[in-house]
Amino acid sequence: MQYQYLQYAMPVLFTLVILEALYSKYKGLGLYRLNESLVSLACGLFTITFEVFAKAGMIALYIAIYQSFALLHWADNQWQSWLAALLVYDFIYYWAHRYSHEINFMWGGHVPHHQSEDYNLAAALRQGALQDLMHWPLFLPMAIIGFSPELFVAQIMISKFTQFPLHTQAIGKLPWVEGILNTPSAHRVHHGINNGYIDKNHGGLTMLWDRLFGTYAAEEEEVIYGVRKPYHSYNAFWAHFDWLALLWQDARHTRRWRDKLKLWFMPTGWRPEDAQKALPRERVDLDDFVKFDQPMSNQRRWKALLLFVVLMMLGSCLVFFNVELSWAVKGGIAVMISLGLWGMDVVMRGRGR
Repeated sequence: MQYQYLQYAMPVLFTLVILEALYSKYKGLGLYRLNESLVSLACGLFTITFEVFAKAGMIALYIAIYQSFALLHWADNQWQSWLAALLVYDFIYYWAHRYSHEINFMWGGHVPHHQSEDYNLAAALRQGALQDLMHWPLFLPMAIIGFSPELFVAQIMISKFTQFPLHTQAIGKLPWVEGILNTPSAHRVHHGINNGYIDKNHGGLTMLWDRLFGTYAAEEEEVIYGVRKPYHSYNAFWAHFDWLALLWQDARHTRRWRDKLKLWFMPTGWRPEDAQKALPRERVDLDDFVKFDQPMSNQRRWKALLLFVVLMMLGSCLVFFNVELSWAVKGGIAVMISLGLWGMDVVMRGRGR
């Protein structure tokens, strides 16, 4: 079901990225850098690749729970069903998204989306491959409530596609809807690492839940984008595992078994004291913030771009021919994409991770 949507959506989304990049260049806005944009798009490619294998199992579990335990059966052809599903999904999404910012291991699934220090439509496609896998249990009650798998998948697509155009600096504040709906301004705040913007505006479609639960903030000062523990790499593969690897390092270096388990579920960034001493980490200096930007020669630019195009063609095969391909072929393509993404970092930086 999901791949039918993606087949139509992918060309549209990439066209919008190109149009925004051209607009930025024409207006001199400086919203795009080739290196950072390629990494963001490559992260999205890895997410699609990963979900070819993960989403099938997750949807199958939802269908099984719906068929066995649904208390009601909401009709797919009634507007009341769509409105109810929209509100329930958005409510659960708020908490899933909020937990992804507040719980250490869940931040590991969401952090790739925030790693970019640019904010544009390319960054919108920089999704975390593990995110939906971590969120999935929170959405299963929708099956028990009685929303059909088709209606549920439709809500996923609505949420993802309506949030895509929010990732832009080309649109200012929208006076009539700020604080009510999710807007580019509200979502810029969400991506900010300014002291007043951290862990704000988690809503998907609306700011209703943020206002209700005290996490809403309006855009006031200029936004600094990225993460407090910066990811200074162009490795789009490792971006999805970097934070989880750091948690694993802390678990190995702390002595107390309670802390080895506890740190995964503590607020994001919490570390045992002995792990902090053994492994001090770089933190962003907000007062003297400089974007990570390793210069590339023209030769490396063209090599990286060509490699990305080849990898996109492989990824397109997974989306457009998903049903026809055997699992062995899908697995082979996934391995090639993963190695290719690692290779992009080698080309762009002249080194590995």
